[in-house]
Amino acid sequence: MRGAILIIGVVLAAMLIGCGSDSSSDTDTSAAKPFRIPAPDPEVVYAEDMKFKPNGLVGPEPKPIIPDVPAPDHLALFDLKEGIGPLADPESTITVQYVGYLYDSKKKFDSSWDQGKPLTFQLGKGQVIPGWEEGLVGMEVSDRRELVIPPDLAYGNEKVGSIPPNSTLVFVVDLLDVKGKIVEPDE
Repeated sequence: MRGAILIIGVVLAAMLIGCGSDSSSDTDTSAAKPFRIPAPDPEVVYAEDMKFKPNGLVGPEPKPIIPDVPAPDHLALFDLKEGIGPLADPESTITVQYVGYLYDSKKKFDSSWDQGKPLTFQLGKGQVIPGWEEGLVGMEVSDRRELVIPPDLAYGNEKVGSIPPNSTLVFVVDLLDVKGKIVEPDE
């Protein structure tokens, strides 16, 4: 009987030691963590409540939230304000206001507020960078979305203005209007 208890004790001890070694790999900090923009839950804004200035812009210029972690290698989206209005379809003509920053240096490189007017273009026609083509579809009028765009969906290895080659870009984009093909949101 004592021999059986001793064997059971040795087996249990081996199992506990084995479980302990497996759990240490769970705390490995070298593994990549998913990228997340650290922002609170988005506020809800109704399209009819937007207050346009004479130049067509709405409200003050926002500053993006750029976390102090390596940039993602994929398009990352986060809605900072959830709009209630028509949806942008892949073929819609949309009007946006935006501000753009470099991810690594956190320096602003472009802004519709600085230009004094919003930007209007048609999605799906290659008029903007691929990160915008993909990241703005599905926005509702009065949405504010932050996009973190990797180089392959921005300007790649080209230098464009003050944007160095292979730059990850961060944009905060407000959708002001949708024309043409419009999708009404599900209620």
